[in-house]
Amino acid sequence: MEHIKKILRSAGIVFFGMVFARLVGYFFRIIVARTDIELYGLYNLAFVIISFIMPFIMFGLDEGILRYVSFYHGKKDKEKADIIISTALKIVLPLSILVCLILFFYSDFIAGFFHTKNLSIFLKFFAFLIPIIVLSNIFSSILKAHKKVAASIIAKEFLESLLRLLIIILSFYFGYRLLGVVSGFLIANIIALIILFFSSKKLFHFRLKGFHKKLLTFSLPILFSSIIWLIIVHTDTLMLGYFTNIKEVALYSAVVPTAQFLFIFAISFLSIFLPTITEQYAKNENVKNTYNIVTKWIILTTLPFALIMILFSNKILLGLFGQEYSVAGFSLSILAFSYFFYAFSQPAENVLVMMKKTMLRFYFILISFVINIILNLILIPRFDRLYGHGMYGAAVATGLSFLVLTIFNLKFSYKYTKIMVFNRNYLKILSAAILSFLIIYMIQKLFIEQTIWHLISFFISIIILYFVFLILFKALDEHDKLIFKMIKEKTNGKNLINRNNFK
Repeated sequence: MEHIKKILRSAGIVFFGMVFARLVGYFFRIIVARTDIELYGLYNLAFVIISFIMPFIMFGLDEGILRYVSFYHGKKDKEKADIIISTALKIVLPLSILVCLILFFYSDFIAGFFHTKNLSIFLKFFAFLIPIIVLSNIFSSILKAHKKVAASIIAKEFLESLLRLLIIILSFYFGYRLLGVVSGFLIANIIALIILFFSSKKLFHFRLKGFHKKLLTFSLPILFSSIIWLIIVHTDTLMLGYFTNIKEVALYSAVVPTAQFLFIFAISFLSIFLPTITEQYAKNENVKNTYNIVTKWIILTTLPFALIMILFSNKILLGLFGQEYSVAGFSLSILAFSYFFYAFSQPAENVLVMMKKTMLRFYFILISFVINIILNLILIPRFDRLYGHGMYGAAVATGLSFLVLTIFNLKFSYKYTKIMVFNRNYLKILSAAILSFLIIYMIQKLFIEQTIWHLISFFISIIILYFVFLILFKALDEHDKLIFKMIKEKTNGKNLINRNNFK
């Protein structure tokens, strides 16, 4: 349980950092979306294009660093860990500068493809983000591999998001809307990179000599997986831009980050999950306990919020973005449903990476990609004709491809590890979530007029009832109670439980 203590400590840091960043980021989206819907659509389209370019430069090396540096730490071999990091830097730095220049000079051509002239301005500015983001990702992976997530979270989640928002607010106040968006991103990312660099430089020694070929062999399937994964995540937005209009892109772009809130708990628990189980694996220790507990806690924390998002989708979008965005509620329900299932399959995917089954992972994502493309081509035009909103079809296509990927992750992680993560306690967790929701859902029907404060009180009540039913149904085992005790003592400012309590 010492490993769980470390994971829980990092999960707390990551969780609060991500919640802060998402709230600040959401505030940014609300400002832009409510002020200028066309500007909001342009920003999202440009950001999707940049996101598609990034995997070609990262080459999967950030995940390679996580896996190999933590593995060599388990083997007490610092020299090889340094060569891994040096190899990654030798590849990504020159490549990112080259791609930056190509995007800058070909931005007009790309904007013409999307029939949106103003898109070129965004792309020219965002081109300079490429080397900055690439190096930030590498330095962040170095910190995570050493299980030092605090500096990464402060730089990438707290400072970057807060600075971006402040610059944009000031720019909007003085009437510089487009300039505010692009300059906010550039300045905030530069400052984050500086912090990450100085935080990680003491953890490795750059070596001019030496090149780790196994890192490339390991990372190549991750490269292809990352490319295809981004296509799965963003192809709906790009196809909406092609088949429909920029307003539809803006509406759907309000839905996607809302649904992605469900990933916060999974990302928090997984912040050092891969380095932890890889070190255990290198020492020939059993990872079953760590794997089971992390999976269960992702489900425990994500499920009630998924149910809220599925059944209150219209009201959530109405309260956050305004009346014009409430029509996207169906898309939010579909994505929330599928994102929940994909979130709790993430530990299984990490286990496959630990065992160097990156090519297998690539095949899974490839199959999901093919399904996603075919369904988007069919469903976006069809839903656009039938309901006037192609985004409904985009959500269904993406949701089904995510469910397929979830099934593959769970099935094959069990095949190779023989670890069964599910038991009867999961039925108790599901019952607690559904029952708590139904009670509050029936109560809220009694209120004819509902303000945003009514909705917040309903959501809080669901969460409270959920944990009450978890206790009544005895869905928590001894490990869960210890974790709750750790959280309580940490919240009260006391020291974490002594490691003797975990024997």
